[in-house]
Amino acid sequence: MKALFALILALLVPVSYSVVINDWETTVSLADDGNAQWTVKISFDSNVENVYYIVSSVSDLQVTADHNPIKCMTETVGVGTSIKCNVKASNFTYIFKASDMISRQGSLSLFSHRFNVPVPAKHYTAKIELPVGAALVSEEKLQGTGLLPFEPVWTGEDNKTSSRGSDGRTIYVSWSIDNAKVGEGIDARVIYESFDGGLQALAFIMILIIVIIIGAAAFLIRRKNYKHVLPILTEPERKTMEILLREGKSVDQRTIIKELDYSKPKVSRLVHDLQERGLIELERKGRNNLLKLKKTERKTGGVIESKKD
Repeated sequence: MKALFALILALLVPVSYSVVINDWETTVSLADDGNAQWTVKISFDSNVENVYYIVSSVSDLQVTADHNPIKCMTETVGVGTSIKCNVKASNFTYIFKASDMISRQGSLSLFSHRFNVPVPAKHYTAKIELPVGAALVSEEKLQGTGLLPFEPVWTGEDNKTSSRGSDGRTIYVSWSIDNAKVGEGIDARVIYESFDGGLQALAFIMILIIVIIIGAAAFLIRRKNYKHVLPILTEPERKTMEILLREGKSVDQRTIIKELDYSKPKVSRLVHDLQERGLIELERKGRNNLLKLKKTERKTGGVIESKKD
């Protein structure tokens, strides 16, 4: 079978071996539905008419040549798909979705693919990104199988490296080859498992509920603190405070004037008095005043006193 793949690749890459690839970078982002998003960037040392081949069906194809979008043709060839663009360029980027890239055994998922080098490449990289919420299987779970969470694992190689890591959102595995020769490649295999999406959703909902409860408790405590203040206020002061308590956010002073049908000077005096008592805060916004409640604690000893108009 590998001989067949090699023959297909030889037929589908009509570039001379005098052409050299400066950089070949492939990123495969796996999805829970078994598909994968591929991004392949190839930089040649001169203009070529490149043909890309993958052992899979292809959809949602986007291709750029020298950073310009171009139209390309796809054709089923053998057990895969060839992408031909009939354009000469030195930089190609292929973005597409490939199907049936993942096999499953129980709770474990397996991605396996041969990344082949059809033309000499100064730098060749392949990177596999696991689905969000997935992690490489532990070596303990593979004990006795002779398998590793990812392969190949290159250590001590002069021109080959392998690594695993995370970007904070997804876990990935990558391999790179410097000065890769024709026919060289990466027989990549990654075994991983996904966490229960239902448990993740439940945990998120629980966290959200806790946040809402804490916020509601803080609001009720704040209202309670003001509750024993309201009876000792004058009626205009109490009505002003009730509006601020009801809104629970900054209120334009003009809203107080309009809703209570008070004059501007009277509302200004109310605001000044409430500020003096440490009950509200005033913020200037342009020519307008924004009023908001100031967090208070219950005080005794006549610190808060009633004022008459």
